[in-house]
Amino acid sequence: MMENNNFQDSQNPYSNNSVEESSGLDIRVLWSIFLGYKYWFMASVALCLLVAGIYLRYSTPKYEISTKVLIKDKENRRYMSNPMSTTFSEMGLMNNSNGFDNELEIISTKTLNKRAVKHLKSYVKYISDGRVKDREVYSKDCPYLIDMDESIIDTLSTVVMVRFVEGDKGLEALVQAGDFETTKLIKAFPSYISTPYGRVSINRNELLTEFTLEKPINAYICPIDPIAQGYANAISVEATSKTTTVAQLTMKDNLPERSADYLKQLVEEYNEDANIDNNIEATRTKDFVEERLGEITKELNMTEAEIAQFKQSSGIVDYKTDASINASQNIQYEQKVVEASTQLSLINDLIDFANRRENYLQTIPSNVGLSDPALAQSISKYNEIVIERNRLLRSASETSPAVEAITSEAESYFSAVRSSLQSAQRQYTKIRNDLQAQQNKYTARISSSPTNERAIVDMGRQQEVKAELYIMLLQKREENLITLNSSAYKAKVIEEPIVAGPVSPKRKIILLAALLLGLALPYIYIYLREFFSYRIEDKEDLAKACTVPFFGSVPKVKALEGGSRTIVLEENKNSLMMEVYRSLRSNLPFVLKPNENVILFTSTSSSEGKTVTAANLATSIAFVGKKVLLVGLDIRKPRLAGLFNLEDTEKGISNFLTREADDYKYLDTLIKKTTISDKLDILPAGAIPPNPAELLERENLASAINYLKSKYDYVILDTAPVGLVSDTFSIAKNADLTLYVVRAKFTLKSDIDLINALNADKRLPNMNILLNGVETQGSGYGYKHYGHYGYGKGYGYGYGYGYGNGYGYGYGYGEKGGKKLEEV
Repeated sequence: MMENNNFQDSQNPYSNNSVEESSGLDIRVLWSIFLGYKYWFMASVALCLLVAGIYLRYSTPKYEISTKVLIKDKENRRYMSNPMSTTFSEMGLMNNSNGFDNELEIISTKTLNKRAVKHLKSYVKYISDGRVKDREVYSKDCPYLIDMDESIIDTLSTVVMVRFVEGDKGLEALVQAGDFETTKLIKAFPSYISTPYGRVSINRNELLTEFTLEKPINAYICPIDPIAQGYANAISVEATSKTTTVAQLTMKDNLPERSADYLKQLVEEYNEDANIDNNIEATRTKDFVEERLGEITKELNMTEAEIAQFKQSSGIVDYKTDASINASQNIQYEQKVVEASTQLSLINDLIDFANRRENYLQTIPSNVGLSDPALAQSISKYNEIVIERNRLLRSASETSPAVEAITSEAESYFSAVRSSLQSAQRQYTKIRNDLQAQQNKYTARISSSPTNERAIVDMGRQQEVKAELYIMLLQKREENLITLNSSAYKAKVIEEPIVAGPVSPKRKIILLAALLLGLALPYIYIYLREFFSYRIEDKEDLAKACTVPFFGSVPKVKALEGGSRTIVLEENKNSLMMEVYRSLRSNLPFVLKPNENVILFTSTSSSEGKTVTAANLATSIAFVGKKVLLVGLDIRKPRLAGLFNLEDTEKGISNFLTREADDYKYLDTLIKKTTISDKLDILPAGAIPPNPAELLERENLASAINYLKSKYDYVILDTAPVGLVSDTFSIAKNADLTLYVVRAKFTLKSDIDLINALNADKRLPNMNILLNGVETQGSGYGYKHYGHYGYGKGYGYGYGYGYGNGYGYGYGYGEKGGKKLEEV
């Protein structure tokens, strides 16, 4: 016969190999749980899908709106026009992230968005009442509009609410602002309501033809700064590629029409801002030209007055006495002197302009008629740097690295411009002096001309210089006016706003998540229920903590529910319980050595089913022709007599324990026959003695068991629970095998410590665990238990039922046909 240890290692599912195999995720276990709780899973999935459907029905969808804008970056075009730069860009070594990146940042600034919000009046929200959930309405679809003065909007810090309700008398407006509240009947439009925070105006929406208010509408005037910041955060501005200056503006909103209008308005505000920056140079040039025109007009008037007065005093009307050659040469050099003097005068004025303190790091008039192209280009380059610096200062401080870098560059160019102006001043001074010397040479030749004629010529020359300068300044003024009024937009919408459809909530993802959650919740509940359970639920709980070998398990049956005790086996009838106890019976040779036949049944506490299990196992053994004696040694609370319906319950083993130890004839008279099988006898406990512990310590018990095991093939002892009294320890020394009964969903997990301690201390001989009351479910070929309750594979049987061919019966089902076993 095999040793018990061999049975534990090779057959017991509590061995290390079995634990290792079941430590991972077992799909069969999950499937078994699903089948066992399929109605839970269906209800959970249905509930989760219902909740997801309600959420999708009443959640506010959000749409993605995008548009593409071309940013005209002059500086970047000049940079990219360089062939070397183009080559590097195509290789991916350079990109346009210079001025273009700054433009993208400007578009997403709060300052620019605030102007767009103010222009569209997006700081006002309209909410229509709904049966379940309120709905936001775009201002274009609202019949009545509210607003406040622009000066108040900039400083408003409290939300002002106006509720429109169609009453019996007409439109009523309830206004709330902080602690202030008032109601007004609106009879005419526009209508005004005064509040502590400012006057609220109410107007009809001119875009609509009908002004019927089906449901009340709440209109909210919100502080503009948080709204502008919200729009700035909601907008995504990204470059479409590294080699272009096309930006894609994207935002998400529950009102797609509002977002489309907002993106268009934001581009317009950006263009307006860029035009202001671009016109700074032209504006300063205009001011400079106007100032010089005023001075030149005064000087020209004075010269003309002097000529008129001189002619009047000298009586000169006209003269044609100049020599033709001297006069022509004199006039030629005179014109050159005039041109040089004009350029020198412009240069002196620009030097004076640049030396003024208030014009430091400001744009210098460039389009004033300078003939030196290098000087004009230098001034133009300096002005571009100053304009870029001013734009950066709008979104950054003077101490930021970018501003400091461009400031240093502007200072360098400013010094270079001043140096160029001074160099040009010296150059034109020399040119004018040389030309003047040549003119003086020809003037000397006509020195014989009358003094009055020379005076007239001098004054005429001054008049000609002033007149030419005056005409040139008038021309420049007109050019500047054309520049101011014909500035091209810097940004161009190349793709109208497109609504990409709802992007949230994501219907398919939410429904899939609801389905998965519906499937997961029952698993989570079952896991948590088992995790926090303080009772032994199944064999897995025993495997985790118990060190005692596992003998077998007995399923829960209807006949034993409610605490009733009965014999569930019938001879020559096949049933589930017959197969269960047949399996247990077949395990006995593997745990009993030769000539060992005394089996002790005990448990931790009462009601764990040890007496019923012992009686049914004894009945199963008797059915195969073995003589079996069932001894009731739970003499404090005897149950065997009632279980087998014995009439005489006052005589039993307790009576023998009070007599002589070798009075075997009397012992034989106490043994009762049963009607279940002629091979099964009962030795009941008898009358309850006043001193049960002392009786069990007497040698009569050992003498009786030695006598009885010689007469019977098996002697089964039903003893008291070890967790309540110590009687079983006195009996245990006479037993060969201890079957310790543990009841599923009844025995406490804390009792495992006691079982392990008893096994470690060898207080009970050859301990084995018998799990009672295991949950099962009928099947067409036997039964199936949800969990690792067995380790055999079922096979078909000729009489139409399945059973485990191993030492257990979990996952047992027949592979062949057979009718469903009758439930016990």
